[in-house]
Amino acid sequence: MRAAAGALPLIPRGDTVPNHTRSVEDLAIDRSNLAAYCAVTGLRYGDTVPLTYPFALTFPTVMGLITGFDFPFSAMGAVHVENRITAHRPIAVTDTVSARVHAENLREHRKGLLVDVLTDVSVGNEPAWHQVTTFLHQQRTSLSDEPKPEPP
Repeated sequence: MRAAAGALPLIPRGDTVPNHTRSVEDLAIDRSNLAAYCAVTGLRYGDTVPLTYPFALTFPTVMGLITGFDFPFSAMGAVHVENRITAHRPIAVTDTVSARVHAENLREHRKGLLVDVLTDVSVGNEPAWHQVTTFLHQQRTSLSDEPKPEPP
């Protein structure tokens, strides 16, 4: 509901990323949820979580950030364009993790505005997993009339 409320035209939006970090502490791995995730994705269920599982685990925290009225655009209609994941260490199914989420790097693109949402997961004080998720909000910008870049 909150994601939809942010799409209302009369709700003012900021023109910068929020200057805060959302965190969740002592997040246990729910083995039945992990097993269902592995069954749906075809990934292996084992002693450690698959590389992409922390994305699903931390998604409610990410949504909490991007549905805030201080986020520069509404979550509704935002396009998830890229994910870059770095695993610093395996995360065991028995681990309890903490996550920190913040936004940065708001920039223009010829199709609209891009913003990076960074998620860091740790086990105790040890960094375990890092992700940069890039979202696109389609709108006209000063780059909109530039020619499409040549494919690589």
